[in-house]
Amino acid sequence: MATFAGGDKDCGFLIDVLEGRWRNAMELAADHLLARSNTKGVVQLGLATIARHQGSPDTAWELIRQAFPNGPDTQPGDCVLVVATALQRLAVQMAIDVNDLSSARDWLEAHARWLDWSGTIIGRADQLLLWARLHLARDDGPRARRA
Repeated sequence: MATFAGGDKDCGFLIDVLEGRWRNAMELAADHLLARSNTKGVVQLGLATIARHQGSPDTAWELIRQAFPNGPDTQPGDCVLVVATALQRLAVQMAIDVNDLSSARDWLEAHARWLDWSGTIIGRADQLLLWARLHLARDDGPRARRA
């Protein structure tokens, strides 16, 4: 059983999320989410991802709101970039899931602002895929192919 004790063992939570051992991941998170501020964002991301896939979007949105109190208007700089942008991409996916395409666009634009602010290229390909998914949801195949 993976632990949350530190070092390489912190990866156990993420491995549990990725490999579908969600009960174990949730137990690790419940034991340690508040205890260790340096892993809080990763735990929020993992739990929000689990919640989405288990059909609990309200839980996922609550975790996203904790990281982005002003929604997509939240300014960059207060949390770990890789975690924050992954949460933004999850917000885009969840908005598209319920055909809230305006919100999906807002989150994608926020994602672009954060990436531009940081100067990173990590997440750019995911962003293009999400633009394509958004265009497809709008029945705009030509724009989806260009994205």
